Amino acid sequence: MNLINLISGKMKIMQIFITLILLVLSVTNGSAQYRPALFFREDWKETPAATPVTQDHVSNENLLLNLYGAGADSIKKSHHPNPVDDPYYIWSGLCPDNWAVTLKSKKSYVDLSEFSKIKWRSKQSGFRCLHVIIKLADGTWLVSDQSDDKSKDWRIP
Repeated sequence: MNLINLISGKMKIMQIFITLILLVLSVTNGSAQYRPALFFREDWKETPAATPVTQDHVSNENLLLNLYGAGADSIKKSHHPNPVDDPYYIWSGLCPDNWAVTLKSKKSYVDLSEFSKIKWRSKQSGFRCLHVIIKLADGTWLVSDQSDDKSKDWRIP
């Protein structure tokens, strides 16, 4: 085998390798496009704490707030000045019974059947656990098995 054939063979291997890298990069870069855009976000209005939480505390004007359960009238919108990055949040510390808070888009339903995820910022204490609850278009309620439980600081799963 002469030097030209050897170099030519190595160049073909290099071209195939570079083509594979570009193919993988294009598949990787293209795969990020299938993820849906953010459906909604709620950070709660920066207003004084109040019990019970009401629609007036919702900062996203496209969302409807609903409260459920015997403890619903004890759900509080709260905030602490320290630490300075403490968010406005829902507090259930004095709720005597089960409760649920839902946020619903005024405009449309969301499709959670494909590439979707739910993210929340939560901080739990005591025996309380935060579960995802979803109401389907046909009125069926679903409650997640997975939950967030006791934590020392805010968590974002």
